[in-house]
Amino acid sequence: MKKKIIAMITGLAIVAMIVPSSAGAATIAELEATIAELQEQLNEALAQLTALGGGGVGVSCTFTRALSPGSTGTDVLCLQQYLNDAGYTVAASGVGSAGNETQYYGSLTTAAVGAWQDGNGVAYGAYRGYFGPISQAKYNALAAAGEEEEEEEEEEEEEEEEGSFTTTIAPSPANNSSLRAGSDIPVYGIKVKALYSDITVNTLDLNFEVRLTDSSGSEYKPSTLISAVSVYDGSTELYKKTITSDDVIKDSSSDYIIRLSGVNFEVPEGTTKILTIKVDTSTSFDTTRWFTVRALGPEASTNAIRGTDTLGLSTYASVSTVRTFTILKAGTATLTGTSSTDTPLSNNVKYDSSDGAENVTLLIFKLKSTIGDSQLTQIKVDITTGGNSITAADVSSLDLYDGDTKLSSATPASNAATFDSLELDIAKDATKILTIKGNFAALTTAASNEVTITLPTSSTHNLYETADGGSSNVTISSAVASNKMYLYTQGVYITYDSSSITVTPSGVASVANTAEGTIKFKIEAFGGTLTKFATSNAASTSTTNGVLVRAYKSNGDVYTTGYSAVLAMDPADLDVPDGSYATVTVTAMVEGNDSAAIGLVRFEIEEVKWTVGSAVAQTWGITDLVTPYKVLPEY
Repeated sequence: MKKKIIAMITGLAIVAMIVPSSAGAATIAELEATIAELQEQLNEALAQLTALGGGGVGVSCTFTRALSPGSTGTDVLCLQQYLNDAGYTVAASGVGSAGNETQYYGSLTTAAVGAWQDGNGVAYGAYRGYFGPISQAKYNALAAAGEEEEEEEEEEEEEEEEGSFTTTIAPSPANNSSLRAGSDIPVYGIKVKALYSDITVNTLDLNFEVRLTDSSGSEYKPSTLISAVSVYDGSTELYKKTITSDDVIKDSSSDYIIRLSGVNFEVPEGTTKILTIKVDTSTSFDTTRWFTVRALGPEASTNAIRGTDTLGLSTYASVSTVRTFTILKAGTATLTGTSSTDTPLSNNVKYDSSDGAENVTLLIFKLKSTIGDSQLTQIKVDITTGGNSITAADVSSLDLYDGDTKLSSATPASNAATFDSLELDIAKDATKILTIKGNFAALTTAASNEVTITLPTSSTHNLYETADGGSSNVTISSAVASNKMYLYTQGVYITYDSSSITVTPSGVASVANTAEGTIKFKIEAFGGTLTKFATSNAASTSTTNGVLVRAYKSNGDVYTTGYSAVLAMDPADLDVPDGSYATVTVTAMVEGNDSAAIGLVRFEIEEVKWTVGSAVAQTWGITDLVTPYKVLPEY
């Protein structure tokens, strides 16, 4: 490489000297510009040579004696030149600096030799800065290695081969039956692997088939649908061509071909890159279009993709795999409704006997618009009530929210409520998360009153409009229902705190191991005083003013061997007044046995039986009162 750069420098210098004598008809300004350009190339070549460690033409020395402080001679001069050239500067300026080397081995030369020895791992013992046989052997090895490396570089350059490339279909973009008309629609991906040389893909022939509705429909010239074709390297657009009727060739087989020239897609040797084709389509067609694309030339030619190697030679390839698309007219869209995991779990809700309850979150659901933009116009929900005395009429109103923004209120009628005149815009591929909250009138009983609302699977009242003015029903493939809410004037709120499980080995043969689970939760009273839970009121059966806690195997069977359980309240053994809470800790234990010798076990609270005014056995809103599973061996 250094030899090539030196040759380049020499050539540029010679050309610079010849130019003035070959003025001919050239003006002085043109000659000055030419000389300036040559000087710039010369400076660049010198910079490359310096970067390779070659200040000037390089330094080669022959040493026949050991050199040390006080030595003089031409071999000392060559040593100083070598050290300066190799980056171990004798002096930054003045005597000993590059171009001002001397024949005297003084303190500056000693320091530079020491730095060179350190930098090249030369063992010098107590003789740092002494350029003797060991240092000279290292110098000769470095010089030989440099020459060998340069020869290898030259051999590699001489062995440069003719390049080629392979092509296969990329997995993306895949077939798509619901594209929407518009710009930059990905329709084809080609994996290009360069072999033996860098490859530049410059020309592509693309075979398009465009039909009405589906593969059996009337065929159209591609330019009636496709207005432009682009080529991308990742997210970078390399090339774009506007398509007119004149850009489409029809071969003898009635196949339509669009040629892209000047693509300039570069693939380094030994690497694989993906070339992506995107299209712009007309938005004025009146109904669905079906089309395919593949990389084949006229008459099914396999010379559809032309690449050029670094020698300037061309090679060809093709991709016959077809990608198929259905493209919908502009303005079409589909709006789909699904449930959300944010919907509240079943729980108790406090209502006032005179004022009822307000802003009770009942249902959270999602609406996603695909293919195009949508505008939600109506949503209907069904209302289901149960328990003692509640009816749909007791739901005074439902409110629909988009985040914190209330969109609409609906008054129930015939066990349903309809939100209309919504005009909620949902962009293509965007998802709206909507919330329905309930407002309840004063109820006539303090006992359980239950309410559920459901977004039904089919209803002419779940409507949206599309950008082209059409309207349709929201697609709800599975009913989106709230969890049941329980309304009380007197009751409790139960909140999970923590849980754990511990397996304790007995350490004695034939004595069972034990598993102990601990579940902690908070219980808050509202509308009255909660009767205290006694220590003994934790059992595997229903217990008044206590909890039902069981151990389960992973297959769902109840685990009863050696069962025991206790609970503790904090504050201890006290009734809990309205607005206050207690922390309940339940501890249960089982023993290992033969039927579940090496099985999983966990503890679950299945019922909290509380008394606030009246007794209620609550089995809802407590599904999180469980421990993890843990293996319980027999012993």
